[in-house]
Formats: sequence, C-alpha cells, structure tokens
Amino acid sequence: MVILLIKNQEIQTKNHQEIMQTKSIRIVAAIPSAAVVALAPLQIATAANVLFQADFNGTPVSDVGNGLYAAQITAANLDAGTAVGSWTVHVPQDAPAAGTARAQRGIQGVGAADVENKALRFGINLAGQSTGGADPILSANLATSASVSTTMPMTVGFDYANGSPDGGNRTFFLRGLDSSERILFELAFKHTGAGGSAEQRQLHYRDGSSQFVSLGNTGDESTLVNTTQSGNVEAATYDPDIMKRVEVVIGSSAFDILLDGSMLAGDIAFQDVDADGLTKLDFASTNQWTGGWFDNMEVTQIPEPSAAALLALGGLALLSRRR
Repeated sequence: MVILLIKNQEIQTKNHQEIMQTKSIRIVAAIPSAAVVALAPLQIATAANVLFQADFNGTPVSDVGNGLYAAQITAANLDAGTAVGSWTVHVPQDAPAAGTARAQRGIQGVGAADVENKALRFGINLAGQSTGGADPILSANLATSASVSTTMPMTVGFDYANGSPDGGNRTFFLRGLDSSERILFELAFKHTGAGGSAEQRQLHYRDGSSQFVSLGNTGDESTLVNTTQSGNVEAATYDPDIMKRVEVVIGSSAFDILLDGSMLAGDIAFQDVDADGLTKLDFASTNQWTGGWFDNMEVTQIPEPSAAALLALGGLALLSRRR
C-alpha cells in the first residue's frame, strides 16, 4: 500500500505501513504505486505566503569613521533593504557621523563599503529624544494584513544579538499589532544588570496583565541570546556569527516563542484578547542608547490546502474505489 501524505500542500509518497504522527493533513489510499507515478503532474508544493521580508542588504552604506560603514535610518533606506513590505519612521534619526554616538546606530555593515551582509542596529540615537517605550519609533508594515487562524499559523522571525553589553539600564520592544492597534504580542529586550550577564541576555514578553515574563535559563546558553564581546556600546560592531533566530509563531488566540528552533514558551494568550490579525510590527525604546541588531526579518503564513490540492485528493479517492 502507498500512503499519500500531504504536508504543507506537498504530496509525498511513503512506502510504509504506518502513518507518522504529524500536524499535516493525512490521507491513506490503497492504490498501486504506478498510479501514484501517473499522478505526478498533480503534485502541489505551495510555499508559505511571505508577508514581510527584509535583510537590509540592498541598503547603500557609507564610511562613518573608525572602519564602520552605515546608513541613516530612514524609510527610503529601510525600504531599499526590504523585498516585501515597507517601513514607517515615526521619530527621525540624525544621520550617522564620525566621532558621534549615532555612528553606531543605523543600518550597519560588517566593515566594508561593499559589504553584502548588513543589519539594523536598533536603539538609534534620536537626537537626545526618547518615546519612553510607549510610542513606536519604527514600524515594519506587512504587504497585506493577515488574519489569525489555528489552521493557518503565522511566523514572525528574525536574527538577533544584544548590542549593548555595558550593563546600562535600557529596554526596547517589538510589538505585533492588528489594523486597530490591538497588540497580539510584545517582546522586550531588556539590557539590564551586569554587562554581558546571563540575565541581560534573556528574552522577555509582556503578558495579559502587562507584566514582563523572563524566558530562558540563566545557566543554559542555548536559551539565551548572544552579545558582542565589547563592553563599550559605541565600539560594538555588527557580527553576523553571534546572531540567533527568534521566532514568534501565532495561532488564533495565542503564540509561541522559539529561539534557534527550540521552544522557550508556548500557548501565550494575546496581550489584547480581541486582536484578530497582524498588520505591522512596531519598535519602541526606553531611551536613545539602546542597541541591538536585527537581520533577516520575515513574516510568513502557511496557507490552507488549496482547492487544487483537494481536487487531486478527490481524484485519488475515486481511483482507489475503482480499483
């Protein structure tokens, strides 16, 4: 017997007597292998819908001194490094300038004018201003709003590393909001405590009672984000090798948080329980000195099985009955 497994809308064959446990749609048809070969043209492999995607590599950078190449955080510069979606800058940033703190805040390269790998050094210098964490500094706007659904999970993913290991007290936030500004999730990157300490490298989220919950085990490096080895915030430069992948997987009313593919926390209720979709990601900061790197930002959603996939399955069922 041939087992046809539809996984993420891809028809695969398993010459196996048991169906493996999976969250994918499973259908068993007692049909000859030759029939499956004949149906090969009907194979469907639909990828996840990409709603937002930015790696910042397309942003042109210039020499801002001390071997650092960076670009001012503007909507145009952010959009130049964004393949899907767009940006809004709510609080303008002064242009990076040699010998100033804001040289370290921007769209930052590794260290050459033509560097291909760039990242967003968040915690921009805001000319001495701060929103105090309440109002957004930047917004990443999805190409299209996405409805939340148990059968169509959404993933917000990005590479991240702590860029402020000096022990200062500073926090910045990443929020997922729907079209009515209701909050699905809010992550906090709290750079507090001893510089580079395990406590400083924990991820946090805000729960429904507006309290921050710390994640990870301070004795387990696999549950903590990495930080630059420099204790000087201004001397810290982008190092892609220390980045870790953070993912927020969103269902119909709750979300999970993963770090490098491992679960840190699961089934967390939306901060606003009536939030019903994802439209944008907001960044906010408690002060102008906060620093952290973001790269390879992406929002994707797995679509429900298409009509074509269901028709193909119906054809297989009929073929099985005729045999």
